[in-house]
Amino acid sequence: MRRRRVTLGVVVWLWAAWAIPAGAVCFFPPPQVPAPQQPPPQPPPPPPEPPKERVEAKVVQPAPPKESAPEAGELFFEWKYAVNSTDIKGNEDRSFLYEGVNHILDFSTFSKQPLGSGRMLESSGIFRFTDDPRVDPERNSVQKAYTKLTGPSFTFTAGDSLVNYSRFSFNQNIKGLNLQKELESFDGLRLTGTAGVFTDRWGSLFRGWEKFTDYKTVSNSSIPAKPYTREVLGFRLDKTFGENRWVGVNYSHGSDVIRSLPRETTPPPYNNHVASVDWLWLFARNLRFAGELAESASEFDARFQRGLSSDYAARLELSQQWRRYRWRIEYTRFTPNFFSVNARQVQDLQDASVQGTLDITKQLSLTAAFRRTNDNLPGDPVLAFPLRQVCNDRKPKIHLLPLSNPGRTLTDCDPVSGDFVGLRVFSHVVDSEGREMTTVVRAPDIHFNLRSLPFWSRLLLEAGYRERAVETSNKDSYRFTTQTSTVNPPDQVVVASPLFRERATRIPYFDVSFPIGLHQFKFTYEYRRNRDRVLPENSTFTHRVTALYRLPSLFIRDWTLSTDLRFETERESKQVELEKLMDPVATDLPLVDPLTLRPLVRRQSAGDQTRTLQGNATLQFPKYFTLDLMYRELSAALLSSFVPAAPSPLAGVRQFANGGYRRPKWRAQLQYRIRNDENRFVLFTFERGVDTFFVLDPSLQDERSFRERVAQVTFVYRFRR
Repeated sequence: MRRRRVTLGVVVWLWAAWAIPAGAVCFFPPPQVPAPQQPPPQPPPPPPEPPKERVEAKVVQPAPPKESAPEAGELFFEWKYAVNSTDIKGNEDRSFLYEGVNHILDFSTFSKQPLGSGRMLESSGIFRFTDDPRVDPERNSVQKAYTKLTGPSFTFTAGDSLVNYSRFSFNQNIKGLNLQKELESFDGLRLTGTAGVFTDRWGSLFRGWEKFTDYKTVSNSSIPAKPYTREVLGFRLDKTFGENRWVGVNYSHGSDVIRSLPRETTPPPYNNHVASVDWLWLFARNLRFAGELAESASEFDARFQRGLSSDYAARLELSQQWRRYRWRIEYTRFTPNFFSVNARQVQDLQDASVQGTLDITKQLSLTAAFRRTNDNLPGDPVLAFPLRQVCNDRKPKIHLLPLSNPGRTLTDCDPVSGDFVGLRVFSHVVDSEGREMTTVVRAPDIHFNLRSLPFWSRLLLEAGYRERAVETSNKDSYRFTTQTSTVNPPDQVVVASPLFRERATRIPYFDVSFPIGLHQFKFTYEYRRNRDRVLPENSTFTHRVTALYRLPSLFIRDWTLSTDLRFETERESKQVELEKLMDPVATDLPLVDPLTLRPLVRRQSAGDQTRTLQGNATLQFPKYFTLDLMYRELSAALLSSFVPAAPSPLAGVRQFANGGYRRPKWRAQLQYRIRNDENRFVLFTFERGVDTFFVLDPSLQDERSFRERVAQVTFVYRFRR
């Protein structure tokens, strides 16, 4: 057995020595390496293919752009009917409401239909019936009506149209025709033409001025309740030279129809022509240059004036917004006889302003501005409100009020021919003593804005200082009057009244607003120091504080609540007159300061305070209902003087009391949506206001206070398609 084990071990050792190669430590012999085999024979390569013919790729032309789908038409109309009951107690003449049951019916329509080829027809109208003069003096009226045809290169409007050519020429809402046409033959050229009338309402075209007079007041033909009906005409031709580069030429004409109002009407009828050129040009680095030059020819009173008075106006503006800098310089000049009846521009005014803003950091910016305005420019002004008289019966006897400024008058008429001789003009505005009186206003302003702070990104803070100074050039101009005593011994005193003004108002302020969650808060403080250097007793000091709270929306499940609350108060300190000091000898003459020749008055410091409180809340129900609540109160404590009447024990002695007021008003409105449809709903509204004015003398009755109460139901139905 032992031999078998040794023999088997020798055999295993010999097999391992044979299988394992040299240098390897292994207990098994290395395997034998097989002889290398020859690779199998490869098949012969295929013969080369003949060269293929070269085929050019087809050029695919881009498809034409798809035309946009035509705009769908639209149809909308609305009926709104309201009935209210108004109750007034107290002094009804001080209320703007009308007692009784009133009805209001409005019908509005809007239609927009495509006509093909890119054309669109649009029309709209608002018609009203009411017996409430507060809503409309007309019982049946057309509030708005127009038809507009729009094409690829034109827009034509008939009816109500807002015409806006330029600042000096035409900026008015007219009733007539307005056409805007793109001239395709001239790249960037556009023509606008306008013809129609200007009046306050459609009914003024065929109803007399008496129909618009409030029945609570007595009709006065010198001050009618409607303006002149004016015939207007104009055109504009503008050319575009790229983005933010254009030049325009404008013409505007307005002529008041004299027969549309009584001839004794105080406001005069005008006949006005205006031609202007305006432009806007953008240069490199966002430098913007804009302006307008205009010339006008006017008859300031077409009833009497013979011939046109012409003058010019100019406006130049240069501004830039580049990197951290923003600045603007503007100059405007209206000469004395320039007038634009269709643009509502003033006369005899020169205004220059400069403003600059620097963004110091992303959180801080600084703005500074200065503005100067003055009147009484050189020229020969012709005024529109003269004192007119006649010399014989060939002309109607029309007497208008004279001017408050006696320097601007007209000559009388010729007694032989019965015609007016002409206009008497002058070079400057003067005071009652004949001295030149130019009013100059200076208004500097500087403030900084702080925002986006690292620890509070939604905080906004603004603080600054602004000033408004007014002075006239006729300094040291006085009116001297002599008062004579009637007691023995007789005496005289000379009293001087200043005719010039020099006043400055300085206003430092700050404004901070910040949110806390869904709540928004805002606080403002302003201090106004009004200093009068001519009449120091008219100087005042005012503190103004405003607090605002707003909750845009608070969602409570399916309910939505939004509220806002505003409180404002002002405290004004002033000087009140207690009594005039009288001469101890001539007891009926005032005691006069020998240096200023002004009466001496004993005064005392006092103050007035006004308050405004307003709150609104809207509650949106999950379905059907919306509730709106509003409360507003205006109140004031005003120190006023009075002299009690007999049989008061203080009769004839000046007393002081609160002459202020308190005016709270409540309003609640509930909206019910029929089937929860926004286009069909009913409004239930209730308003109540109490206007209480304090009576100074307790022995007198209150004749000013009144109370208003209005209950109204409104039904609204809308249709859209």
